Order: sequence, then structure tokens, then C-alpha cells
Amino acid sequence: MLVFAQKVESKSGSSSRIVLPAEAVQTAKQLATSPEILNLGSEVQDGSVSLACSGKAPFSRLSCHVYTAWIARPSLEEYNKSRADLERDLAAQTDMQFRQQQQRMCSQVPTDSDMTVKTKRYSLGRAADARYAFGQLRSMCACATKECLAKVMLDEQTHEQNECTIYNSVIPVDFVRVNDRKWVSNNGPEGICGTVSVLTIEHEANDSILWTYTSHYSFTNTKDGLCQGLKDDDSTYSWKAPKSLRLRCDEFKFHTLPESR
Repeated sequence: MLVFAQKVESKSGSSSRIVLPAEAVQTAKQLATSPEILNLGSEVQDGSVSLACSGKAPFSRLSCHVYTAWIARPSLEEYNKSRADLERDLAAQTDMQFRQQQQRMCSQVPTDSDMTVKTKRYSLGRAADARYAFGQLRSMCACATKECLAKVMLDEQTHEQNECTIYNSVIPVDFVRVNDRKWVSNNGPEGICGTVSVLTIEHEANDSILWTYTSHYSFTNTKDGLCQGLKDDDSTYSWKAPKSLRLRCDEFKFHTLPESR
């Protein structure tokens, strides 16, 4: 393979080092300002990442806020466990316990007109959820047997497999430059689980506005309490990845995480 180079001379006429074209391209594509990295997608995560950073040239350090939004749907394993737990609990209850539970739920059932007034100012999604819950309550209150109540409860639980939760978080991250195009942040161990995180941002060689963000999380404590069973996690978000996804969701919940301090 032929390699062409350019000899650079100083103003005094003395020769200087040889500059390869690839090196010249990289030099030309250095950051001109602190990056704002928007809407990076992922092929393996149902979400997106954006970063807003500040720093001073030559940007050896960047102070950023990492904004992450993602959606989670129960796995088949999680749903089957929830289903088995409910079936076991229902089988253990007596007819009297079912009847007492029914009386508590049905002591003050709203009328159709009550629901119309209550949901008049609701958003479309909130109103639909309220009508669904009202319909389930009326079905339970119409039951005369334990078997009927158990069936209604199991039918309602079926929807859990299509219940999706939308998460969003923001965390402050300080990055250190490790080469012309890449910055890294090493953190931890932190918290009760001893979380260790390695985060990186890197732009393309020929374009300083096209970025990839990667994160690696590992845990030094996976045996105690909420830390049990935690596994290492790797994620990559890139300008090249798709921004849209398709999920079957009958119900949505929202979970906003405060900024870490």
C-alpha cells in the first residue's frame, strides 16, 4: 500500500517532522467547543442517551451531564414468577377471606356518572386507565363465588406482561481525555453494592459531531440485600444506531430518577 506524506518546513527553512494525511485529518477535527451529544440510540438497549458538556480548550477534561431515557418490559421469566406467586396466594385463601376482600373493595363503588365527572379533566391515557380499573372493580363486585373472584384477579394479572415502565435519569460525570478523540470516566466502588463504572465518549475520526457513548458497570458486592444477583452490564449508544423501537405495551408507568449528588 502506498503512503503519501508531506514534509513540513519551519519559517527558518529547516525541515521539521513528516505529517501523514491521516494525522492531518485528526488534527483538523479536534473539538472547537464543548460537545453537546444528542439522542444516541442503541441496538441492544430500549432507550437513548444525550450529554451536555462543558470545558475549556484543549478540552483535556469535560464536565458533563448524562441524560438517559429507557423503557423496560417484564421478561417472560419475571412474568411467569409473578403469575405463579399469585396463583399460589389465591389457592391458599378461604372462601371467607375472598368474601371479606370483596366487601372491602366493593363498599363504595363509583357510578358511571361519578366516573364521568371524575375523569372529565383527565388526559386520554389517565382516563383510559381509570375506566379499565373501574371495569375490573365492577367485575369483582359482580362475583358470587371464590372461583369467579380468582378468575377476575388472574385475568387482571395477565396484563402485567405488557406493562412497560419508562425511566429517565441524569447523572454528572467528569471525563478525562485519553487520546485525540476519546474521553474516559472511572468511578467507584460506590454505594452499598460497590458499583464500579467506566464511561467513555468518543467521536468519529473524520467528524467531531458524531459520537459513541459506552458504559460498563460491575459490582464488588453481589451477596447482600438488594445487591444479590447483580450482574455486570455493558451498554453502547451511538449516532449510527436506530432511534426508534417497537414494544407491545398495554400500560405505561413513569419513573424519574433524581440527579446523583
